[in-house]
Amino acid sequence: MKLVAGFITAILLLVGGVAALIYSGAYNVAASEDDTALEKWILRATMTNSVKAHAGATAPPQGFDAEDHVHAGFHLFDEMCVQCHGAPGKERGEVGLGLRPEPPALSDAVRRWNTAQLFWIVKHGIKATGMPAFGKTHSETQLWNLVAFVQKLPDLSPERYGELGAGGHGHEHTH
Repeated sequence: MKLVAGFITAILLLVGGVAALIYSGAYNVAASEDDTALEKWILRATMTNSVKAHAGATAPPQGFDAEDHVHAGFHLFDEMCVQCHGAPGKERGEVGLGLRPEPPALSDAVRRWNTAQLFWIVKHGIKATGMPAFGKTHSETQLWNLVAFVQKLPDLSPERYGELGAGGHGHEHTH
């Protein structure tokens, strides 16, 4: 019986401590301050496990990574993503420099996620990171085009990135 009473007391103290932290304003939510190592670990572990649990095994459409889809994805990336994530030969813009947690360089991050997980992230976004949910504003074809391009980033040189921008394809927003 003492064990149960001790457990309940510990839970009540924990809840009371969390409530005191929330209502006191002592926790600094400023994006100008970096997260602690513990906060980074909690956020990263939560995000990673959530994406893996929710992404499932969504299969890309056949031929989604064909050159015309990759090029259409480049234009979406260059318009919407480079400001926060940077690109080969391009630094993050002002918005990306001010975000906490810091947006990952996608040429590195893409190695951690499979195709279904990348699609899920692009479609649904990530809470409290600045990563928007593009599923409400873009078609599934556009999202797959973006994923097709992002998966090419690790092997893309700054020169090739610039060539894609100067290429003859127009801005393809629909398919």
